[in-house]
Amino acid sequence: MRDGLSRRDWLKVVGAAGAGSMLAPTMVTRASAQASPILPLTSTSEVFVPGRGRGFMKFSFDFPEPSVEFDGLRFGFLVFSRENAYGLDRDRMTVETTTDGLTVTASGLVWAGGQERAAGTVVARIVKRGGAVECDVTAEMAQPIKAVTTILRGVPRGSISIAGGEPFDPRDNEILVGY
Repeated sequence: MRDGLSRRDWLKVVGAAGAGSMLAPTMVTRASAQASPILPLTSTSEVFVPGRGRGFMKFSFDFPEPSVEFDGLRFGFLVFSRENAYGLDRDRMTVETTTDGLTVTASGLVWAGGQERAAGTVVARIVKRGGAVECDVTAEMAQPIKAVTTILRGVPRGSISIAGGEPFDPRDNEILVGY
């Protein structure tokens, strides 16, 4: 095509516009008004598969990682027991805007790649203080919790400092930080 748009891309745009015109205007308005701030990400969203640098154990399938965006960063959470890994149940999540950030609450968890549900609660408070974004996560389950993971996406490339240590460039390597 003359304007630089390929025939395939032109068909996608025209097809989407045509399908959108078949919806009643009230349906389009209602859907946009109820747009969820919860992003339907998975363990392979925005991740190189296979990894380009050093990495950690990966699931052999897409594991749900519903996330929220705050201050240009995307936050997702996982809960690990001694036997299993759990993600947040997107259908049982709420996001509340506070004066200085967000409160994310999940009143249920998923496992087996999102195929099974489990009882549990995760509450994450994400706030901005000065030039820093802070995240505080609380998790509860009927069984012992081994670890809670915060998946952080959107960190610009370059040097980082962990817990006040010397800055370093992780390149394409994944970073595991414990507190």
